Amino acid sequence: MINSMKIIFASLAIGTASLSFAEDKPLDFWDEEIRLFGVAGKGQSIDDSLSERRDSAYVSKGFALDHADHVEGDLSIVYSPAHAGMPERFGFVASLWGEHWNLSKKMSLRLWVKAEGGGATKTWKTRLVDAAGREASGELAGIGSEWRELRLPLSTLRVDAGFDWGSVKLCSFEAGLSEESRIHFDGVRFEGGKKDIGVTDKRLDQRMAEAEASRAVRVEVGMKAAADNEQGGLNAPVSAFAKMLRNEDLETANRLLVEELKKSSDANAWGLLETPLYCRFYYMFSNRYGEFPGRMTPETEKLLLETLWDRTAAKNDIHWARQSTWYLDGSENHDLNAKACNLVTSRIFMNEPDYRDRIYPDYGFGGSYHYGHAGYYGPGIDPETRHGGGRANLSDG
Repeated sequence: MINSMKIIFASLAIGTASLSFAEDKPLDFWDEEIRLFGVAGKGQSIDDSLSERRDSAYVSKGFALDHADHVEGDLSIVYSPAHAGMPERFGFVASLWGEHWNLSKKMSLRLWVKAEGGGATKTWKTRLVDAAGREASGELAGIGSEWRELRLPLSTLRVDAGFDWGSVKLCSFEAGLSEESRIHFDGVRFEGGKKDIGVTDKRLDQRMAEAEASRAVRVEVGMKAAADNEQGGLNAPVSAFAKMLRNEDLETANRLLVEELKKSSDANAWGLLETPLYCRFYYMFSNRYGEFPGRMTPETEKLLLETLWDRTAAKNDIHWARQSTWYLDGSENHDLNAKACNLVTSRIFMNEPDYRDRIYPDYGFGGSYHYGHAGYYGPGIDPETRHGGGRANLSDG
């Protein structure tokens, strides 16, 4: 199913019309923005390194974010050719995930650009490349040492026969640059008529449409990377989840999950990852209510339920249930994470025969029980027992 969805979504083009959000300012997304830019040597294309640029640990060698020197939004992209090995071409792609720009000859490439450090030519050879490798080429003129907003009408480009304007995957430049050159980009977009397709700074409706179109591909890429990573720590339960979701190597997946469940204790019950992820294991893979039953063994499922009970009993104090949702106890992110997990696990246990009649302990300490340092509990806390202090009503019975 995921593969078929990937094919469908990869064929979609990025062609967002600015309608309901036309008045909104374009927004930067620093993590995506820097990954869209790449370089290419002779005989290469700037999208050859996309798999590397999608990796969560990717660090760009030639491009950086500049939050101090920009024209639009919060930052600009600065290119240092010396750091990239003085490649032949540089530029940006339409997407990290396979989507393409839906352009037309009536549109223009518009961008803010400046070239510092000397040695940079004022005119760059510019290429648009479609999904089949056909090119539309021209020249971007007017580059200087100060910020300038430049426009390249696409109608002026020389176009290969059969060039597909509706499936353009990248834009690249060739320029005479020195090792001292530093090229800044900002506000890069294609525009014309009612279309405004951002590359660096994007309107909210465009970002939402791209996120929806690329979701299946991103899930597949992310789950494959997680499934292949069997290191310990936080990676182990994520790897187990990914393997079960992909329905592969289920023996290893169950083993990894069991190993992590056995490490659970009151000392780590407040971790932000584990309990929410264990709830997802239940609703995705349990044999009673899972969307994909049979991938988790009965033994693993039994231990999963025992672990969820123990982790939640450390936090699910009746005192919390009597307070407003916005009554925060301790760190707000741990507090809201715990409340969500308390609610979800309560729903799980009320339908499990071995748990539906159990009662949570009434410690009367509020959410502060077993959590953090003494400072979270208020005055009078006993740091050894973690009793006292806090905001719970100790006379609630």
